Amino acid sequence: MARNKGEQTKQSRRIWLDKWWSEFNAFLKTKTDGASNSQADGNSPVGMPGSARPTGTAGEAGEFSIADVVAFLQAQRDAGKEAWQRVQIVDAIALYGQRLVQFESDLTLETIRQKLVLLDQRQQQQTLSQAAEIDDSRIDPTASEVVQGMLRVLRRLHYSKRTERAYMGWI
Repeated sequence: MARNKGEQTKQSRRIWLDKWWSEFNAFLKTKTDGASNSQADGNSPVGMPGSARPTGTAGEAGEFSIADVVAFLQAQRDAGKEAWQRVQIVDAIALYGQRLVQFESDLTLETIRQKLVLLDQRQQQQTLSQAAEIDDSRIDPTASEVVQGMLRVLRRLHYSKRTERAYMGWI
């Protein structure tokens, strides 16, 4: 029995949330491998502002804080991940940590998510405005507005002239 598109989208989203949660756990593991284990001497950071201790998760997360989430998001940004991908990361952390983590901080995952959504919207607008800034000198001014717009986008995306001609033939 074939699944409908909504079910496929849910499954795809679940796969990506699992992937981001696993990457976040790996990030935490590499971070804690280099640091001394504060639990060994009884000086656990649990209870400190912004700290949390999940008691059981879908992954292997130990203690982490909002600062850890921000550091992971910054690392992903530096690795070239787009804002919409970082929104997925926050969603994954919120999903898996929702019942397990109580943050004692003014900076919440929802605040971070909202900022990333705004950043994503700005990036999309910037991409569209850059497409509009393409040199119009070689675009036929007598062509329809749709054709001119499509040529600008194709040129902004550095499509070949052959591809451009093929796409224009479809219109």
